Amino acid sequence: MVGKSATAGVNTAAGPGGAGQYKVTALGTTNSALIKTGQSRVYGWLLNNLCAATRYVKIYNKATAPTVGTDPVQDPIGIPAGGTAVFWAGDIGLNYPLGIGIGITAGGLDSDVAPCVAGDVIAVVFYA
Repeated sequence: MVGKSATAGVNTAAGPGGAGQYKVTALGTTNSALIKTGQSRVYGWLLNNLCAATRYVKIYNKATAPTVGTDPVQDPIGIPAGGTAVFWAGDIGLNYPLGIGIGITAGGLDSDVAPCVAGDVIAVVFYA
């Protein structure tokens, strides 16, 4: 596909009283990353799927980078082919007491380890 490129995740730290932002463009892996360690909240996400098949972003309650395919997924998010998944939890957010981890795969099961093609998914997670 033209226009797709892959990048490692980038964290933009929260300012005083605000949410941080983690942005990643899928690599040709399961894209395991630790977004934040310790008591955290996810306030929302914006997920884009540039692929012709459903792709999955998995959010983990972890203090370390998740082992995709082994660790339990707290919030699995399916993104339809060529579509977008948007969620905003408002001021309360979703609780992640251990920390926030992320993975991106081609399959929806917690045990799935099929990687996406590089550039298939662009994910932005808003957290504090």
